[in-house]
Amino acid sequence: MQHVEAGLALRMATAIMLGTWAAYQLMHALLAVPDAVQGIERRDAIAVAVMLGLGAALLLQPWWRLLLALLPWAVLPLLAYALPSRQGRGGLRSVPGLKVLVILWCWIIAVLVLPVQLVAPERLPLLLAAWLPVQLPLFAGVALLSDLRDRTTDPLTMRTWPQLLGEGWTRALVILLFLYTGAVVLMRGYFSYDAVVDGRIPGPEFAVAMCCGWAVVLAAMARSTRPAWFFGLLVDGLLLLLPVAYALALLW
Repeated sequence: MQHVEAGLALRMATAIMLGTWAAYQLMHALLAVPDAVQGIERRDAIAVAVMLGLGAALLLQPWWRLLLALLPWAVLPLLAYALPSRQGRGGLRSVPGLKVLVILWCWIIAVLVLPVQLVAPERLPLLLAAWLPVQLPLFAGVALLSDLRDRTTDPLTMRTWPQLLGEGWTRALVILLFLYTGAVVLMRGYFSYDAVVDGRIPGPEFAVAMCCGWAVVLAAMARSTRPAWFFGLLVDGLLLLLPVAYALALLW
């Protein structure tokens, strides 16, 4: 049974990773300023997004009925935001700060709602209430840093948070979000039943808090002029680093 659950978790995690990557490629292709992204590069990004999306769908093949029920909740808001105009004039893209909210909504559907619906649908409200205070600020921080990277390539009419606040205030906001995430996880560990009653040292929670400290360092270093690997490897890698650190600390 444990092997089945581990295999299901790995399958779901891989599918979510491919789906998230596909959504990012699609948004980059549709939202970037035409002068910043060549036509061939745009077509390549869309092709990559389609292939990644197909890979995610194949991994979730036994649950296609559930996937088809949930997918519109993530895809339709994304398309409604991305498609109106390649120039970024009018439509939902002119709503200040909406881009990061659309990204957060899609991530919540993919990373929280879909896995819970697969394994414990009756516990969805409880698990959302438990995990949103941790996942939401983490996702928001990473999304804001991605917007900071795209500050010069996103149309000015899109009015993302870095375009509205400037790079300095955006970094400050992200630092607060990462500090909040680490503090919530750490407090949950120290005030958990196992820690208070059994005296367990909250090693996994401490490991996640340390990763949040590293995230704060990255946020302080973030600039729109940083190379692509800084955001693609270090910043986006936070979404993988925190759960891996938690899992390794559990094993230790």
